[in-house]
Amino acid sequence: MRAEISYIVHSTESYEKILESIARVLGIDVRRASVTRMDVSGHYGNPLTYVKMKLQPDMAEKVLRRILEMLPSYDKLDLLNNLDSYMEGSKLYLRLDKQGMCIGRVSLSEADAVRIVFRNVGRGAVEKMLRSAMEGGK
Repeated sequence: MRAEISYIVHSTESYEKILESIARVLGIDVRRASVTRMDVSGHYGNPLTYVKMKLQPDMAEKVLRRILEMLPSYDKLDLLNNLDSYMEGSKLYLRLDKQGMCIGRVSLSEADAVRIVFRNVGRGAVEKMLRSAMEGGK
């Protein structure tokens, strides 16, 4: 399994704070990840920083398990009931609340999200991890 995490840092946000928050919450050793950043302009010419982080295969599975364990029960249920919407072939697409991660919470979100693509992951494996996380009582 491989994973790629991407998100946008707005000019009013701290690149370092967001990177540290995401790494802390998801249990990522940033020294072992490939992190790239690119300064770009937004739709209205506002400065943005696009960040992409590629995880090693051993880290990717740990991150997926951690996300599934930390999700609130309603997000776990949504993910389980609508897994086809989150998967395309052997890819799992998740969008997590960036601001929530800055305060230690993990939840699904569409707006201003941290986008994560897990590659080479089977539907059965995701269902098994998700059911295990649901039994954990979270």
